[in-house]
Amino acid sequence: DVLGSRGLGDVYKRQIQIKSELTEIQALSLCFVCNFIIANQNIIIAKRKMLIAKTNMLIDYFFHWDD
Repeated sequence: DVLGSRGLGDVYKRQIQIKSELTEIQALSLCFVCNFIIANQNIIIAKRKMLIAKTNMLIDYFFHWDD
């Protein structure tokens, strides 16, 4: 053996550690993307609700013939 060389077991353990770190980064990235999508969906829903409310106000204003 050469001083400082690694055995196959050490290399395998390092590969598992790297894969584990990548998996954690990928999981965090996925969480970030999901939260971003949910936030945008909530904004879209809020805008739609506001548009519906404004449309209903206009309908009431122009087509309210009971008065």
